[in-house]
Amino acid sequence: MKNTKKNKTYLYFSLLACLIAIITTALIGYMALIQTKNDKNYPNYKYNELVDQTEKKQYAETLPGQLYEAENLELSGDCTIEENYSASRKEVVSSFTKDSSILLEVISDTSTKVMLSIATNFVSPSGKSISADSLIKVYVNSTQESIDGIIRSNFNRFDFSLDDLLVVHLHPGTNRIEIKSQGDYFDVDYLTLKGKEKRLSQENIKTSRLDFLPDESRQYYQPDQAILNGPLIIKDEKETTDGYSAYFSNPYDTMEYNIESNTEEETDASFLGRLQKSNVQPNLEISINGTPINFDSTMNVEYGECSLGSIHLEKGNNQVFIRSNSGSFYFSCLILNSNITHSPTKYNERYEAEDALRKKGPMIIRSANASKGYAVSENNPESYLDFNIRSKKEDDVLISITMSYVLSDQKSNLIFETSLNQEVLDTSACLIKNTTGYDHYSSFLLGSIHLKKGENLLRIYSFSGGYNLDCITLIRSEKQNGYPAKDLIQEGMQKKHVLTSSDGYVLEARINTFFLLQCYYDKDDEAELSFTYSLPLLDELNLSSWMDIHLNENKVLLPDRKLVSSRKTTIFKKATIGTITLRKGLNEIRIQNITTGINFETIALRS
Repeated sequence: MKNTKKNKTYLYFSLLACLIAIITTALIGYMALIQTKNDKNYPNYKYNELVDQTEKKQYAETLPGQLYEAENLELSGDCTIEENYSASRKEVVSSFTKDSSILLEVISDTSTKVMLSIATNFVSPSGKSISADSLIKVYVNSTQESIDGIIRSNFNRFDFSLDDLLVVHLHPGTNRIEIKSQGDYFDVDYLTLKGKEKRLSQENIKTSRLDFLPDESRQYYQPDQAILNGPLIIKDEKETTDGYSAYFSNPYDTMEYNIESNTEEETDASFLGRLQKSNVQPNLEISINGTPINFDSTMNVEYGECSLGSIHLEKGNNQVFIRSNSGSFYFSCLILNSNITHSPTKYNERYEAEDALRKKGPMIIRSANASKGYAVSENNPESYLDFNIRSKKEDDVLISITMSYVLSDQKSNLIFETSLNQEVLDTSACLIKNTTGYDHYSSFLLGSIHLKKGENLLRIYSFSGGYNLDCITLIRSEKQNGYPAKDLIQEGMQKKHVLTSSDGYVLEARINTFFLLQCYYDKDDEAELSFTYSLPLLDELNLSSWMDIHLNENKVLLPDRKLVSSRKTTIFKKATIGTITLRKGLNEIRIQNITTGINFETIALRS
């Protein structure tokens, strides 16, 4: 009996030991799994610290966090590529709805565990974050993985969050990481992979540094070019530079610009801002390279320019740091060389008559065909307009005047006197012709002028009246094959930062907006007219459905040719219009957009 009891007791203990061993093994395995899936002890990186591996599609263990643009990966389903002001490279995978997928095939140089993160714009109806696995599924090498992350809700379509999803095991060679949508609408900007150890290598680090050009006139730095911590990008109808602003609403919201200068410079600085509520002024701090700037931050509910005075830029990188301690306001842009109105780098620069100083009777009038919709009526003898042109350095340019004139054709010096810095210019070679109406404007070449460094006073002194003055234009005298669109005269279009363009910027066209080129030819000539553009829309329409082109007020017959989609804002195509006849003297080419969706990079004239 005793042996039987001992045997039973031994059996019980043996079974218990086996059960404990099984449970322990299971717990160890489970804990290991939890550790693998849920370990959040991975370093965080700012956007400008990420290495862009989109083109290579590689993961290198020696590099820090690595970024892969979603719009450049393999897409399937109903998702589309769309522009987004705040997105990396200005594009997102949009309409990421059920059964849409993004596939990243990444080559790893080693066996390693990395954190997979996703940058999304998800505007939750409840305003709350949700479990990532309710939005997406993740497959690694065709195996569905368990997701232990959240997707944060965003304020609007210009607000993005970068959220950790799970730890994945990369094998040496090619790894397939697929993100599949579960149903709800959201946008994807990019994916990141980051290792456990924070790497010190700075190879190919994404840069947020912006160039400062000492000889350039007023240079605008938009909020999307800064590092934002708190402020939200919003569509702003009151903003006139590019239609967007940064909204500061919380204490300690910050914005950081990194501006690269090739030389040590002094520059006047300012910013455009407006209040959210009248008479509720913010407590705002701005510093340059850690040195506080003393300035008057008083704002109104409408946009105004707040001067920061003269600031010192070091050779190399300069940090402009903006912090809100209290109050709510909208920040449109930072402006450097805010006191410079003429740049030797621009091919055309226009100065509106309504912005000039008016003396002895000139009146601002509404005029539908004038630039900006306004002109100055000159009907009083001895009245005059003063244009203040501030140049960074000495420069020789041509000057034209755009005006309407209803009297007999006459030499310009008999209608008005033009002087620069109190010296009368000889404009007798310029014949002002009757434009057939007060609201019908033409441009006339007055001649050449020499601008001194600093302040220049250009005066138009009226003898007879009988005309409306729209604007004056400064023109570079030398011919070029290609003219950057951003360096030409434009109205209604928006300058957009696109890194892949030839000089970093394009003009974004909207309905009934235009840009124009004024150029001087010393003889009659013929040239091939073309332009480069990006057209992300999939629709392909005839050129005549997209735009009107005028040469010296005569409509150019456009070829029966489609404007081909480039599918992306960052890819550019060439459209050839054909041969045009240029006359000796001043020529004006005007490209007016009929519809929207096209971005102009350059216009070219090849003899």
